[in-house]
Amino acid sequence: SNTHDVQIWRNGPGSSIVDEASASLTRRLFKVPKRFRTSRGNSQEQIVWLGCDGITASTHYDTVHNFFVQIYGGKEFTIFPPSAHAGLHLHPKSHPSWTQAQVVNLEEIDLGRYPLFSSIAKGYSVAVKPGDVLYLPPFWFHRVRSVGISIAVALWSDTNLVDLISDTFSSPVPFEADWTDEKKWIATARYLAIIADKFGPTRDAARRLLHVLSTSRYLSPCVPPKLEQNGCGKESICSVERFQPSGLEKKFDRYAQKLIQAIKRMGPQGVSELKLFDFFDDLISWGSQGKEPNDCQSSTCLASSQFCGDSKIESGGKKTETKAGDASDDSNEETSISSGDRNDENSSKLVCWALQHCFV
Repeated sequence: SNTHDVQIWRNGPGSSIVDEASASLTRRLFKVPKRFRTSRGNSQEQIVWLGCDGITASTHYDTVHNFFVQIYGGKEFTIFPPSAHAGLHLHPKSHPSWTQAQVVNLEEIDLGRYPLFSSIAKGYSVAVKPGDVLYLPPFWFHRVRSVGISIAVALWSDTNLVDLISDTFSSPVPFEADWTDEKKWIATARYLAIIADKFGPTRDAARRLLHVLSTSRYLSPCVPPKLEQNGCGKESICSVERFQPSGLEKKFDRYAQKLIQAIKRMGPQGVSELKLFDFFDDLISWGSQGKEPNDCQSSTCLASSQFCGDSKIESGGKKTETKAGDASDDSNEETSISSGDRNDENSSKLVCWALQHCFV
């Protein structure tokens, strides 16, 4: 059988007593059944957690099955289901702490800054003592606090969704690598609207989805406009039909349909919406590097020959498709939509622009 390394986390005085001997013992005692492995190979970890009184891990989620065994001292868990992701105001995916909540102090919530927290139920409180085993399913949020000196072991095993998630986030998206900045902005906004529409199930639900995305992750609420307040309309500022190459609206629709099918296979509504927001983050990180069109009458509108051009957009002599979180394998000049600096203001502006102009 395979052996798996153990990570020893040393926090506070006394941690030096944990040496290679105890790590070796842990490897022998805690074996994870092969049936938990994914097609990507070895996917198990055993981790020893050591902490002093009051040491706290901020509210976050993991993508693993977690069997948490308390050995000495105690821990206090506050647990939320995946459906609470919006109310916890997760960091955007481009942030180093993107699986963690922006809400840090669960006892004193600033509802002016984190308004969606009021929409979720109070978390489950669980105290574990020596000999207790707590199972945390994948994507469940938890804040953990040590009570006294604490020693615990966590057995992690990947969810069988890890392959689906990885494949979905590395799949091609229907963008061209060398679009102008304004095309990049418009195409991203329109694609966001199409995806939200398909996730639905209604147009109002699709609009609310993007409103929640902006409020939750970028801390900037967008009020969804009414249907009659749809900006410039289909044939002007948010239309991609005049882009070159032609037929992008149908291509966007086809790619979005495939994406939503994969997203909905990821489990309950909370998990699928959580991962959809991650995908949106990747799109927005790429698109917000573009430039917002000035207005409906601008010379940069899609009717402009300078903006739309007559020739196909090509890169290095080949058409380019970018990927969500990875570069295309089909192009000599590759582009990743997950790259770029985090800019919450620009990200929120792009989502609001999609709400105003791109539901047609």
